[in-house]
Amino acid sequence: MQGSVDMELVKAAKEGDYRRVKELLDRGAHVDARDYDGWTPLHHAADSGHLEVVRLLVERGAEVDARDELGWTPLHYAARDGHLDVARLLLDRGADVNARNKFGWTPLHLAAFNGHLGVVKLLLDKGAHVNARDNEGRTPLDLAREKGHREVVELLESVRGGSRARVGRGEVAGTPPAGVVDLESAVLWVERAIERGRELLREATSHKP
Repeated sequence: MQGSVDMELVKAAKEGDYRRVKELLDRGAHVDARDYDGWTPLHHAADSGHLEVVRLLVERGAEVDARDELGWTPLHYAARDGHLDVARLLLDRGADVNARNKFGWTPLHLAAFNGHLGVVKLLLDKGAHVNARDNEGRTPLDLAREKGHREVVELLESVRGGSRARVGRGEVAGTPPAGVVDLESAVLWVERAIERGRELLREATSHKP
């Protein structure tokens, strides 16, 4: 029965059983089968950090931006749980770095909220909107501050302030960071850049002999 095979695939993906997943796909299981919460096998594999199962599912045509009942994509779950390699693979296969769930959260919101610095860096490097706001108007930086993730806060402040446009690439400081794509974001960046300029001026004058 097709439905039974499909649910077996969902279960195998969740458990990270690569051989079973491959066997079920070869038997005709639907690669984008859904459980009662709207999760596909790729959602489960990404959520659990099963990199090779994720790779197999994507190679077999799984929809990388499939959404569950709450609008979460597999990348949302990988970002939330800090699965860096899974997130990178999904992005390399075309996942939407700025996908928003029903709460307005992007993968960057989730990575920042949970303090996953490596994932935050990856998402920014792939073009995540640093000033994206959720349904309550909160940015990833707001969430990182709320949870006390100091390194993530410092990184996001640095990017918003224009001290580096893209993470890890050594680009010229002072250029608009990834994510400055609208008027509101541009204004925030300019304000922060001015503030940083004043700080540098104060530092320079305070160290005069």
